[in-house]
Amino acid sequence: MTDTAPTLNSTQREPGLWHQAAIRFLKRKSAVGSAALLLLVVGICVIGPMLYPHPYNQVYRDYILVAPGLTPRPDPATVEKGFTKAARDAGAKVSEYRIDEARVVTAIVEARNPLNPDLLTKSFAMRGLFGVPDIKMASDTNRAEITVATNTIVFPLGTDANGRDLLARIMVGGRLSLLIGLTATAVSLGIGVVYGAIAGYAGGRTDAFMMRAVDVLYGIPLLFFVIILVTFLGRNIILMFIAIGAIEWLTMSRIVRGQTMQVKAQEYILSARVAALSGGTILLRHVLPNILGPVVVYAALNLPAVVLAESFLSFLGLGVQEPMTSWGVLIADGAGHMETSPWLLIYPGIALVVTLLAVTWVGEALHRAIDPKNLD
Repeated sequence: MTDTAPTLNSTQREPGLWHQAAIRFLKRKSAVGSAALLLLVVGICVIGPMLYPHPYNQVYRDYILVAPGLTPRPDPATVEKGFTKAARDAGAKVSEYRIDEARVVTAIVEARNPLNPDLLTKSFAMRGLFGVPDIKMASDTNRAEITVATNTIVFPLGTDANGRDLLARIMVGGRLSLLIGLTATAVSLGIGVVYGAIAGYAGGRTDAFMMRAVDVLYGIPLLFFVIILVTFLGRNIILMFIAIGAIEWLTMSRIVRGQTMQVKAQEYILSARVAALSGGTILLRHVLPNILGPVVVYAALNLPAVVLAESFLSFLGLGVQEPMTSWGVLIADGAGHMETSPWLLIYPGIALVVTLLAVTWVGEALHRAIDPKNLD
C-alpha cells in the first residue's frame, strides 16, 4: 500500500484583486469604523428629516435664537406672549386669559369690528405655538371665547435667527451637500476618465494637445469660473454640479492618463493590437478595468474636496439659496452670530468636519487596500 501525495484542486483559485482588497479593508478597524460613521451620517441626513417632527423651513416666530437644550417649550410666559400676538394679528385684544396645568389656554378676545374666525385660526397656526383653536363667537361677533392647546416643542440644537430648527436644517443641509459632492464627483469621474484614457492611449501630438488644454484650464480659478456662470445662468443647484464637476475632472484626467500609459505598455495590450482589436475595444476591455483601482481611490479622496468646495461657495453666497440650505450656508449664517449665538456655527461645523474626516479615512483605507504595495 503506497501513500499518495495530496493534489491541489485545479478548481481552486486565488482571490481576485477586489476580493483581496475587501479582506484587507475589513481587517482595518479604523477603516470599518470610518465607513460605519460615514453611513451613519448619510442615514441621518437622508432618513432623519422624514422622521423629525420639525420641517426645515418652518418658522417659529416666538423662538428666535433659542439656545440648544432638551427642555420642553414653551414656558407659560411665552405662551401668553404668543397668544396675545396671535390675537393682535387678527385684530383682537385679549380681555381675559388663563392657562391650566396641561397648557390649555382659555381666553376672551374682543375687537372693535366683527371678528373673523378663519383669520383667527390662521393667525394662531402661523405662530407654531398652538394647535387648532376652538372659537366660540358671541352674539355681537365682536367678542369670542378661544380654547386652544399648546404645542410642546423641543429644540435639541436650538434655532436660528429666523426661528427655524437648527437640527432639521443641518440634516437637510447635509443631504444637499452630500448630493452635490456625489454628483460633482461622478461628473468629474466621467469626464476625467474618458479624457485621460484617450490622451494616454493615443499618445503623441494628441496627448500633448489634450494635456496642454488641461494646463490652461488649471489656470482658471474656481471662484472666477463660478462667478461667470452665476452671472449668465443665475443661481441654482444644477449650476453647482456643473461648476464643481467641471473643475475637479482636471486632476482625474491626469491620473487616468498616467495609469493608461503604464497599462498600454503591457504585453497583453500589445497582443490585443496584434489581434487587430480597435482602440475603443482595447480601452473598454483591457485598459479601463486595469486602472479602476486608482480611479476609485482618487474618487473617494476627491469627495471631501468637492463637499468643501460647495461649502466654500455657499459661504460666499454663490451656492444654495433660501429657503433651501447646505452646510456651507449654515456655517455662513453662524459666522454672523458667532459672538451671541455660537451654536449656529459650532454644530454645522462639527457635522462638516466629521463627514470630511470620515470620507478621507475611508478613501485612505481604500488606497491601502487596493494597492498591493501597501500590504499590512
